[in-house]
Amino acid sequence: MRRTFVSARVCENPRCGAFFSAKISTQIYCNPRCRPNGGPGHHALSSTQRGLDYAYRKARLKVLERDRYTCRLMLDVCTITADTVDHVIPRIMGGTNDPANLQAACGPCNRLKGARL
Repeated sequence: MRRTFVSARVCENPRCGAFFSAKISTQIYCNPRCRPNGGPGHHALSSTQRGLDYAYRKARLKVLERDRYTCRLMLDVCTITADTVDHVIPRIMGGTNDPANLQAACGPCNRLKGARL
């Protein structure tokens, strides 16, 4: 099957601006990561705009050190070094950025848990 490209366009993400060949006439972003809330790990807002300020970043480092960079979500199974921090009670459910509500987690386990208790 032969693909035909509609036209050359500029990505509408203001941070990107890359030229790309649109595969369909409604395509306005060069890839899913450029869409607001697009791909995995992508946020339309910066960490500061999402409420993750300097105090949170400082608490994050303290929590990682407190938990000795060990994933606390699947403690007996996971052997990956923790590089992220998980909210025990998710922020969307009223959880805070207090160190008592944070635990060290590796990326895969943290994504698997998501915003669940």
